[in-house]
Amino acid sequence: MTDSVRKAEAHEAFWKKAGAVVLIFMLILYLSLALIRWQTKGTERSSFVLPVISLLDHGSFFIDEDDVETAGELFPEDREFYRAHYDEHLPVTKNGSRYPYYLGIGAPLCIPAFCACRLVGLNPGYAFPVTFALLVVLALWVIYRFAKISESKKVLAILLLGFSPIILYTGWWEYELPMFAFVLIAMVFWLNRWRKLSALFLSLAGTMNSAAMAFGIFMIIDYFLEMLAESGWSAREFVRRFVKSWKKTAALAVCFLPSLVPFVICYIGMGRWNVQGAGVIQGLGGRFLAYLFDLNLGLFPYFPVILFLFAAAAIWGGVHGKRSDMLCTFFGAMATVAAYSLHYHINSGGVGIARYNAYFSPIILLGTIYYIDASFSGIWVRRLCSGLAALSCLWCVFVVGATAFSPLRGSPFWWSPIAETVLEYAPGLYDPLPSTFHCRTDHIDGAYDISEPVIYTNVENYVRKVLVPPGMLDQAVQQLSVPEEDRAAFDKQCAKVKRTDKYYYLDFPAGTHIRKDMYYYLNVLASTSAKKSIPYELGTVVSFDGTEQDAHKYFLRGMSYTEGNTSSWTDGDSAELYLTLGDVPEKDLLLSLQVGGIYHGSQQMVVMSAKKVLLDESISDISVPLDIVIPAECVGEDGTVDIFFGFPDAASPLEMGESVDGRVMAFALQSFSLREADGISG
Repeated sequence: MTDSVRKAEAHEAFWKKAGAVVLIFMLILYLSLALIRWQTKGTERSSFVLPVISLLDHGSFFIDEDDVETAGELFPEDREFYRAHYDEHLPVTKNGSRYPYYLGIGAPLCIPAFCACRLVGLNPGYAFPVTFALLVVLALWVIYRFAKISESKKVLAILLLGFSPIILYTGWWEYELPMFAFVLIAMVFWLNRWRKLSALFLSLAGTMNSAAMAFGIFMIIDYFLEMLAESGWSAREFVRRFVKSWKKTAALAVCFLPSLVPFVICYIGMGRWNVQGAGVIQGLGGRFLAYLFDLNLGLFPYFPVILFLFAAAAIWGGVHGKRSDMLCTFFGAMATVAAYSLHYHINSGGVGIARYNAYFSPIILLGTIYYIDASFSGIWVRRLCSGLAALSCLWCVFVVGATAFSPLRGSPFWWSPIAETVLEYAPGLYDPLPSTFHCRTDHIDGAYDISEPVIYTNVENYVRKVLVPPGMLDQAVQQLSVPEEDRAAFDKQCAKVKRTDKYYYLDFPAGTHIRKDMYYYLNVLASTSAKKSIPYELGTVVSFDGTEQDAHKYFLRGMSYTEGNTSSWTDGDSAELYLTLGDVPEKDLLLSLQVGGIYHGSQQMVVMSAKKVLLDESISDISVPLDIVIPAECVGEDGTVDIFFGFPDAASPLEMGESVDGRVMAFALQSFSLREADGISG
């Protein structure tokens, strides 16, 4: 045995031990995160919890009333959640029962841990995150045990996949982690050229989300391309070989059958084939690119170099190495992205990354590591690409960490740290899908219907980006307050809007001081407000004290819950106080507010009534009540007074990084009173 051989064996032995250590670390990490974050749950947990109960109680995926009652008994804190999902969200079968959105193998795999938890008296909710964490570690072990790459590459693969954005989903009782695990196992076997095992595990993934089977189509294409190549590209020889190997072909086909089971069950129970997809929708190309490159939900922020290496290695190796499997891997990956681009919902469920991307990433990550050596012949090229892949692992860890430890912790309805940074300093570089911009700016699910301009402001409440829907430039302009020094930049952005049939973005980078026009917002609020009649007697001091006379009853919007029976924080950038006085007063009125706290030392307050500006100043002193004169002409003919408050500097402690409180706060109000303003001039 030569010295070079001994060194090579020692090198492999070292990395094999390192791989075992890394694998043990991943086991401890994922189980710890599952146990720490087990109450994260996720909004679609009903599609896992309820099927487990229905399978145990009556051996069926279809959910009935008794299953919902059992779920309420097991998880009393979520009783109303499961009842609401059963009544309003889950698809209805022909016989009136309910069908989970994600049928598949995920829920049945949780049954052993679910039963064990109930047996020993633990909360059965532990079963879901723990089972899914173990599945991910099992998939990483498959790399360690079966991947046909060097031991050092195995360690790189385990680290890159273990620290990929899927880790942000630990604790969720949903399908992202099991989907990731099965796609990863399928990918290891596919790259090893173990077709049947690969098809089987991909099909198991496909039982939870059918989009995964787009890759399966290219597995089948590769199988026939290989047979055609072995036939010398002769159609006659191909047919002969196909007939001769029918048993092999049939065995492969059988491995794909599990993915069809949900379609069959769904058709039997509901008369349609699938409940996940919504058919072809508008903007498919934009959604496809968003899943790849969007800074808030795409693959690019986590794997900018890996995406390039994957495409380069797969295409170069496929073309120059005449490897159909490489080309099929590349086009299969793109087909998978295109398949889940057809799913209606793009803006929800994205913890730091779109959940579809989270489970799909093993195809690109593992494919890159495999194909670097297989595609490139030059030793220095391979070393360079391997080094870039290793650096990409460090970058991924950094971005995942920045997301996980940011104040928002990857909330699905807020901007990611990278996206916020770009929007602050170079908003013109990032034009997301309009629905994504609306969803993340206004923190709402879906956000596909956009009927007015959407304005993104930074933590200092300066406008950085504005989405202008078709034909709404004038409306957008009315909502912005532009200082004279920014007028030229503002006019330049408005000049970009040339058509009335498309969306536009207006971009205002750091250094500009454009803000929302609070007067506009309060006037809009006044014209759209839904009123309620609550009698109020002049002179009565009403406090935020949690009693039946709590001051909340007079506010239509804008106030949070009572804290300590002493005060309530404003919640949002506006509030509305509506009082029914009965008789129309002849004199001006005086509104007296007792402020108990101000978020961040001082806050701007704008007060309007009957479209008159009554106050617009910065408030910092809370030692004395804040007195605001309400002119008599602001009182309606029916004896009602409508008072609107604007808080242009309101901020969220969560976004500011000060706490996990997501409310947008300005003032803590303790009490208010309204009386005749004797001797006080407006």
